[in-house]
Order: sequence, then structure tokens, then C-alpha cells
Amino acid sequence: MFKVLLARINRLGAPVSHFSTTQTAFKSYPRRRDHIIRGFTKNGYVRFSLVDCSSAVNTSLKNFNTQDEDLFSPLANNFAFNLLLSSLLKGEERVKSIISYPSKGQINTTYAESMANGEIRGFARNERLNPEKKHTPLLSVARVLYNQSSEYSTMLNLKQGFSGTVSEINDVVHEYFETSEQIPTIGNLHYDYQNNEPKSFGYLLQIMPGCPENYLKDLHKNYFEKSIWPSILENQSLDINRLQLSLNDLKLEVEMNRYPVDFHCRCKKEDYINVLKTIDAGVIVEMKEKNENQLNCMYCNKTHTLEETDFDHILKEKADSQKIETN
Repeated sequence: MFKVLLARINRLGAPVSHFSTTQTAFKSYPRRRDHIIRGFTKNGYVRFSLVDCSSAVNTSLKNFNTQDEDLFSPLANNFAFNLLLSSLLKGEERVKSIISYPSKGQINTTYAESMANGEIRGFARNERLNPEKKHTPLLSVARVLYNQSSEYSTMLNLKQGFSGTVSEINDVVHEYFETSEQIPTIGNLHYDYQNNEPKSFGYLLQIMPGCPENYLKDLHKNYFEKSIWPSILENQSLDINRLQLSLNDLKLEVEMNRYPVDFHCRCKKEDYINVLKTIDAGVIVEMKEKNENQLNCMYCNKTHTLEETDFDHILKEKADSQKIETN
């Protein structure tokens, strides 16, 4: 029962408030910190984003003690894809993306959730496949936008035999933009594993109103595909100074800025306590008696420990609330 209850708490109690921003003066951050660079060509025809989320991926792998190396690349590419999507949003608007597919008798799932401010959280896991059920490879993307009461969701059935390789996920990203965004977009993702650490990069280019025909394809072919992207992969880093030098050499004028990316989860014990207050008092008493006081966040794997005073506080509030209702 406790596992079922914990799953319910995680669904209901995923914190979305009390935000502490990760955006401070970027010059104070170490050069190797994850970050996103985004900008526009000065003629206003194309906007672009580039991301390095290597450390965030590594943090997720460590937090969840992920051992299955078959999950490393799908998680890294989902993180990069997700951050590129959220880089097109504003403030605390967020994107959730799930890639799920059967593999080697298991269901592999990667989850990523990020905001335009550079926060991201997520995980990779596998579960035993139920042979009696049909399992279709699936991409699910949900966007939570300002002044919207519900999520805007898109689901894509992936090809049978999908195994989460970089080329497959690149194909999925292209299909997503064609079917969901319906805005001409070109991008690429890259994953590598060096010195026991993941390397995860990505970029996208998207047209703006008034963009001439073929401008996007020419920009991608002559600048990003030929020079900028190979330089990132060769150096295994996304360096804005090196990028600016490349753009100067290519005589491509752009306006761009960068901001840090952090693996960050908003979960707090108080949020879980608020959810527990909605649960029957008998269940709370049983949890207290059985010392079921460890609550693990499904998004970051942080453990929140309920003290005896927390149980007493919950039960007292429920009793007081019941008295008010009775009167």
C-alpha cells in the first residue's frame, strides 16, 4: 500500500512553486558548467539554440544509480531535446518529454522536464515487460504554458524496433517538429561517453516570419553543419567565445546570450505533507505506526523523512478540519 501511496504523492506533489532561480551573472560560473546559448540572426530570419547538458545527465545517472548503459544515450538525448524545446519558451513555462520503448524484455523509459530558465530534472529506468500487453515505442511531449489551465500534449508512435540510438532520436526530433510545431526546424543531437562521464550536446534552428525560402537550409548547411557543429564535437564543449570566433570567421552576424543549466528539482517535504493532509487519517496513523516515513521524489530521487511531529501535525489538522465540518 505504501508504494501505491508514494506514487500518488509523487504525482500530486510535484512542486511547481517556491522557485529559486538559477540565473545569476554567468561570468561567475566555471567554464565547464552546462549552459544554453540562444539567439537570432541579425536579419531576424532564424532563431537558434545550442545546449551542453553533460553534467545534468551525469547528475541524474548518479542520483538514481543508473547502471544500465543502454539507458545512458536515450537519457542524454532526451535531456538535450527537452532543453532545446524549453529554450523556445518564457520564464517558468516548462516542457515534459517521455521516451518509452521495449528492449531486451524490458520497457526502457526516459523522462525529462525543464524550464526556459535552465532547470531540468529527470531519470532513466527500465521495468520488466509484460508479454501479455502490446508495447508501442512512444514519444510524449507536454508543454505547460502561461495562462493555460491544462497541458498541451503531443504523442508520437515510434517505429517498431526503436532502440534509442542517437540517429533514431534525431529522426524522432525531426518528426516531432514536423507534426507538432509545424514550423520548419532543423537540429541535431550528440551523445558520447568519455572518461566515465557522459557528453551531451544539441542544437536547433527555426525560421521566423518573413524568412526567405531555402535560407534555413543554406544557413544549416554552410554554417552549422560545415563548421559550428563539427567544432563543438571536436572540442567536446560548447564555448561561446569559440562560437563567436567561428561566426566572425564565417561572417555570420547574430545576437546571442547564454545562461546556465542545472539539474534542479523543486521537491520539498512541505509539498508532500500537504498531499498527505488529503489522505484518510487511518492511512496516516498506519504509516506512523509502521515507521513508513521515507518519501522518495520520483523526479530526482531525493529522500524526504517525515518526523513524528510531522505525523502529529497532519493528524491534528485533519481532526481540527473535521470538527469544523461537523459544526
